[in-house]
Order: sequence, then C-alpha cells, then structure tokens
Amino acid sequence: MKRIPPFLIVLTASILACNLPIQASPTSSPPPTGEPAIPPLTAARLMNAEYRFSNGGTEDTYRLVDGQYQQGTDPSSEDYVSIHLEDMMAFGDLNGDGVEDAAVIVTKNYYVTSIFFFVAAMLNQDGAPLQADMALIGDQPQIRALSIVGGNIVVDSIVHSADDPACCPSFSTEQTFFLMGSDLLGLRRTSLTPDGQLRAVSITAPDSGTVMSGVVTVSGSVTIAPSGNNLLCIVFDQDGNEVYVSGVPVAAPGPGLPGTFSFDLDPAAIAASGTLRVTLADMDFATGFDLALDTVLLLK
Repeated sequence: MKRIPPFLIVLTASILACNLPIQASPTSSPPPTGEPAIPPLTAARLMNAEYRFSNGGTEDTYRLVDGQYQQGTDPSSEDYVSIHLEDMMAFGDLNGDGVEDAAVIVTKNYYVTSIFFFVAAMLNQDGAPLQADMALIGDQPQIRALSIVGGNIVVDSIVHSADDPACCPSFSTEQTFFLMGSDLLGLRRTSLTPDGQLRAVSITAPDSGTVMSGVVTVSGSVTIAPSGNNLLCIVFDQDGNEVYVSGVPVAAPGPGLPGTFSFDLDPAAIAASGTLRVTLADMDFATGFDLALDTVLLLK
C-alpha cells in the first residue's frame, strides 16, 4: 500500500509504503501546548453534513438529516432525488495535517432505478466535516469493507462486470484512493479472477516523488499476465488531463502467469510539467474496464 505523506500533497513529493493500523473509532491528535483540542468527527456529525455531487459540469449540494435527504416521492419523476449515508465509516488522517478525518459511503438515486454508490473524503475542519471530494464505486455494488490505511481510503467491494445483471454484481475488487489537493484520485486497484486468483499490477521503480531530470525507467510486476501481454500506460498532468498514452509489453512465461515489465519514460515526450500521475493498467479493452492498476507520482 502506498502512503501519500503530507509533503507530497502540499509540495508534490513522494508516496511512502507503510501499514498503519485501521482506527476503530474516531480520535483526535493532541494539540500543541496552549492550543485547544480539535473535536473529532463523529457519526452524528457525518450523518448531518453537506454532500456535494457533480452533475454535468455543475454541482448539487444536499444537507442530510440523520443520514437522509429526499426530494419528491415518485422515483420515476425527474425531480426525484434520494440521498442516503451508509452505516459504514472509517476514520484517519487523509490530508496529513495531524487531525483525524473520515471516509463514508453515500448513495444517490435520482429518477432512475439505479442507486449509485460513492466514497466521500470528509475533512475535519475544527470538528465539522467538510467534503473534499468523492469517487464513484458503482451502481448498486456490494460494499464489503471501508478503511483508511496509511492516509489512503481503501474500498473492498463487489461491482458489476460487463455481463452481470443489475441484481447480481460478481466482480470482486479492492480500490485505493488518495487525496491530491482536494481531488480524490485512484491510486491502486486489484481484483479477483472468477476462480479466486489475485490480479494485481505493482510498480516497484521509480519511487514516487522522483524528479524526471532525464529518461526514467519504470519497472514492476503483474500477478497475472494481461491479455495480449500488454499493459496500458497513461500519464496525467496535475489537472487530471491525459498527456501521454502508450502500450507497455509484459514478459511472462505463458498466458495468465506472473510477469514483469520495464520501459523508459522520456520527459521530452510529455507536454506537461509539475506533478505527473503515471498509471499502469491491466485493461479489458472490450469493455474499457480496469482489472488492475497501480500509480506512481513523478515530478517534472
């Protein structure tokens, strides 16, 4: 698991690998001498907070009361909205300020039969929850676990594959998210094959925070060789724009067996500067669905 430390978020430095214990209940770091303690976030505060959803280039904000918001009574009506905060919550420092934040699962249903599940990063602002960002998990997935590990949000769920009926998701996946500024971004994804094998991509070099003063060699491994023995490399700039896309060959002794990859990333081919998010994905090209991915942050 990659750790996004404070100086990366603020000064775009490195992710460090660590394994911190999951907090069982909300706590608050002791304040410096002479300063008042910052109240911890609580379930009650989170159940009565504001939640913000993107809506076609705009944002809609809803104030929950006891974890609920509803507008209208007919789900088939275009003005119907139902927001629900799930019971599953996790607590931990998400932005490196030494104060414990929270992650929650919130659902939205609006004039359709689908119920979309999101994970929201809620920052502690003097004891009040303030949403930084949220990320979509899926349409009516099964959320098995939610945790904050090493400053990152981890969601263990079963989501729909391309062929699953609406009733019955079957794709088992674990997604890891991190805050970069106020954006909640995907850091890592693993999944299980139908027979229970772990599918994962792991970047072992370079370290996050490496400065691209010249060509950088990116290397790592996969637990299962991807289709066609190729991964997809996508480089995003600090605004989330794709600035570089390329295939990456994987060396494996046979189909479906573990393999390795190594390729050179030339900064001259990337028309962007600042913090670059380099993602390697094992993608199902028929559906565009990421089966597994890993991310490293580089500075240019």
